[in-house]
Amino acid sequence: MKNSAEKKQKPRANSGIPAPRARLNFHDFEPPRLLRNPFFQSFLASFSLPGKHEVERQSKEVLLDAGKNVRLLGRHAISPVSRGLLILVHGWLGGSESAYVRRAAQYFYSRGFDIFRINLRDHGGTHFLNEGAFNGSLLVETHEAVIRAARLAQKKPVYLAGFSLGGNFVLRMALRHSTTDRKIPGLKHTVAVSPAVDPMKATLLMDRSFIMRRYFLKKWMHDLQLKRAAFPDKYSLENLNASSVMELTDKIIPRYTEFPDANTYFRSYTLSNKQLSRLKNPTTILTSADDPIIDPGDIANLGEHRYLSISVQKYGGHNGFMQSLLLDPWYHGVMEKILNR
Repeated sequence: MKNSAEKKQKPRANSGIPAPRARLNFHDFEPPRLLRNPFFQSFLASFSLPGKHEVERQSKEVLLDAGKNVRLLGRHAISPVSRGLLILVHGWLGGSESAYVRRAAQYFYSRGFDIFRINLRDHGGTHFLNEGAFNGSLLVETHEAVIRAARLAQKKPVYLAGFSLGGNFVLRMALRHSTTDRKIPGLKHTVAVSPAVDPMKATLLMDRSFIMRRYFLKKWMHDLQLKRAAFPDKYSLENLNASSVMELTDKIIPRYTEFPDANTYFRSYTLSNKQLSRLKNPTTILTSADDPIIDPGDIANLGEHRYLSISVQKYGGHNGFMQSLLLDPWYHGVMEKILNR
């Protein structure tokens, strides 16, 4: 397991593999004792201080054509300096207004970057836009929408960052960018924070925690209610009572997706070392060993190579990494070094 940035700076002995282009020198995340609880860190990720940031005042809605009559909604803010474009992808049941997305948007907007906050299908209140329901396998439409968002950079550098499930999406987009002719214009670097590389295992870990299980079940049921309200003739909540996220997944997937069961569905967007070895664009994964819903072993099993750098920090929770109660994530500093290269 890669536990520190300092250890990562030395290439593995006799590997014959050049040090990753994605690798940077940065300090490890060492929060004060008060902030070392992984559940507290995970809670802080979704908490925001009151007030509206400048990036939100400057953001305009953009409806993106994602192909095959699919539309995705995003929010675009152009910096007066405009050093490049950062595209942000939220996690499951989040959206462009999620606290961690807004926080990152403001941080990098204030440092001269244009920001595009994209909503995955059925996220951020966009359930009415597309009749079909969201599922984690919908990579192509998301990738096509990101290509269109990247064109707004007008040939400036483009950076892609995702959180949790969004981290899974950006890794797959970086892979698709690397292995097909569907290039993201100007893409320089991809960053995945707490990515769910094995979604089935993440779901099982979610269910092991009473707090996480209750939180995601409640949010998902509310999400399903919004979809039913938008398309009452297509969606029903009948017989969807469930005591776990996995149980609800087992019921939803065969009913509203092309997949016959949850196992087949999860395999469709699980990421492996073999897949990520095909990356040809600098990519960085940032995660923690104490993440309540991501097994650090899943990340440790991914091998670093020329285009992939991995940092597994001792603390941080899920998508947290708060250095203080001022809600200042450690990963902002890491990402800033990447954007400033």
